[in-house]
Amino acid sequence: FDSRLYDYKFQQLQDDPLYPYLNSLVGIADGGEDGYINENKRIMQKPKKEYMNQSPLRICHSLAREAVAALPKLQVICADIGGRLGMQTIAVGPIKKPTAALLKSERKYDGNPLLVTDYCRVSLFVADIATLLALIEIVLSKYSSVVRRIKLSNLKSTHSSLIGGYRDCKINVDIEGHICEIQVHLESLWNLKEESGYLHYKR
Repeated sequence: FDSRLYDYKFQQLQDDPLYPYLNSLVGIADGGEDGYINENKRIMQKPKKEYMNQSPLRICHSLAREAVAALPKLQVICADIGGRLGMQTIAVGPIKKPTAALLKSERKYDGNPLLVTDYCRVSLFVADIATLLALIEIVLSKYSSVVRRIKLSNLKSTHSSLIGGYRDCKINVDIEGHICEIQVHLESLWNLKEESGYLHYKR
């Protein structure tokens, strides 16, 4: 997959009259990390006393169970957001497996499983920047009490993309003590990812 296709689509997005406004926004707890090793992540799962005597894998199992309990409420939030914006598609991701979470923590977070915040995840899809901005406004006006991060940095013109060239917005919310992730995809980039870029992005 040629990641320059993402660059081309991203350049087109920058031609949108609303892009300068998006580019000027400051996220919430957005450390500017771009998905690379040892990224400076500013949010994490809640530490618990029982974790002190548990292996990282056992902690991952505990967090995966929390994610199962949190997912229905995350779906309600995303369905509300999607309904307000007339979205036709909401994609509910599978709960991240403990072994996959452990590998991610070792690859990106120096082995700390509490920094994995996508055990529970839902994807929303926006047609354009106007819809993305409207989505952010809904989140901040109705769900500000549970928002822990809005990561916009890799949609900025001065920032690197994710590995493989992909760019999206990530919103993390606290559902009864468990950090979940809402992945917001711009359709023009997602369509490339669906066609041939997804495996490249996941590596």
